[in-house]
Amino acid sequence: MRKCIEIERTRTSTTFVYCYLTFPARAMSEKEKEMERVLNSYHMVSADKSECVLVLKELKRMERGRKAFRIVDGIVLEQTVHDVMLELENRAESMTAMIKAHEDRIKTIQQVLNIKKSL
Repeated sequence: MRKCIEIERTRTSTTFVYCYLTFPARAMSEKEKEMERVLNSYHMVSADKSECVLVLKELKRMERGRKAFRIVDGIVLEQTVHDVMLELENRAESMTAMIKAHEDRIKTIQQVLNIKKSL
């Protein structure tokens, strides 16, 4: 299986276009497997960030001193809305950095795969 991935980046979004070509009796190369793992991780982090941003949006409408309850590893924690917002903002920032690192890794792997194809 060969994948061609084009990344189009605008101010508001990043678009990935996938092209799949199958070759019978050919196993995926290590780089293709790595690409698959990185893409899966990228999508998971992107989904987590979307959820985080959605929760932040809702919390901004609430009073900062109000009680909030979070479940972390199966344990219910009582905090203020302000404390939860600070933690979620930090988490969203770290996820943004992770997404950027994934995008860079995807570009690097794609360049290696393109070089392999041209040989």
